[in-house]
Amino acid sequence: DMASLYSQADLVLARAGATSMAELSVMGLPAVLIPYPYAADDHQAKNAEYYVAGGGAVMYRESELDAELLGKILSQLLGDIDKLKQMALAMKNMGQPDATRRILDSCMDLVGIKR
Repeated sequence: DMASLYSQADLVLARAGATSMAELSVMGLPAVLIPYPYAADDHQAKNAEYYVAGGGAVMYRESELDAELLGKILSQLLGDIDKLKQMALAMKNMGQPDATRRILDSCMDLVGIKR
């Protein structure tokens, strides 16, 4: 149950797939993102860049990291509660918890069905 695990997290280390990013933003979880380097058209990096620009995440390319550097990055962020709070708020502000309804409404509008 990812929701219960997310509720216990202060910071998430993740790839940057669309579903993961949607979940993290709705939950308001700051993230260290390492986009999958072989994703089609580098779309995970583009996803990550959006959340970095919004202040909810930091991004590193896999080729830039080793275990020591990753440990330093995580320790630094986990040691800065104010930064984590700012990132969490930014991430939450980017979330779209009503996305399913909005998509459904758009589809119904396209086919002329009024609800």
